[in-house]
Amino acid sequence: MKTKYLIPEKLLSGLFLYLSLIPFAGHGQGNLMLFPKRIVFEGQKRTEQLLLVNSSDDTANYIISLIEFRMKEDGSMEKLNIPDSGQQFADSFFRFFPRHVVLGPKETQTVKLQLTKNNQLKAGEYRSHLYIRSEKQEETAGENRTKKDSNISISIIPIFGFSIPVIIRVGEYNTKVEVSESRFELVNDTVPILRLKFTRNGNMSCYGDIKVNYISPKGKRIEAGEINGVAIYTPTAARQLQLELNHNKGIDYRLGNLEITYAEKAPGKTVFATKTLLLHD
Repeated sequence: MKTKYLIPEKLLSGLFLYLSLIPFAGHGQGNLMLFPKRIVFEGQKRTEQLLLVNSSDDTANYIISLIEFRMKEDGSMEKLNIPDSGQQFADSFFRFFPRHVVLGPKETQTVKLQLTKNNQLKAGEYRSHLYIRSEKQEETAGENRTKKDSNISISIIPIFGFSIPVIIRVGEYNTKVEVSESRFELVNDTVPILRLKFTRNGNMSCYGDIKVNYISPKGKRIEAGEINGVAIYTPTAARQLQLELNHNKGIDYRLGNLEITYAEKAPGKTVFATKTLLLHD
């Protein structure tokens, strides 16, 4: 049974402001907003919900399916059909409904997810991705092609889609992460760039925020940069990133240190890795 609501304009405006602060991997989805941006089953959790919000004044049509990805070292995602060594798909162990959603203006839809075959799950992590794809309504499909003066005019309307990971975790979490490489440089002597490589070892993925603080020679701490929502999915062993640091007049990148922290987003957050990088000999 579908759960669908109409959202008052004032409430929708506030919800849009909140959800717009959440970064999504992949391409934008027009006027569709989703919450949460990742789903994790662990412990005794057996059901979850995904909220779809249509903030536009038009009716929208979406198809929800499953897709499998591997994460490359640069963070990009590559579609695949057979799991890599050390990778386990989650698609056989959960179900979701509905799979086809039509949202009127300002409507929301709850997609429900439920674990299945729990007794067949062995220790480890399983991952698949929900793929939400926009489709044109049938009544507007004819607008794509018009005939005039014996010439055919075709307008291309893009189809949007993006994915959300669904992760199932069974057993104890023993993943460890370290900052295996860190390098600072001033590009063109003006742009401060920090290049990082994180190495992951263990049975499950990690997900969190990277924060960089500048520590002056006198011990003054200044926020220098951050990247939110950084994942290292199994079985990927390393992740490389590049971060442009703040151009703050109070920061002299020729002196002092950079304090690098990669930590979980959850309450009571776990710190995955830390490192102090000296900016001078």
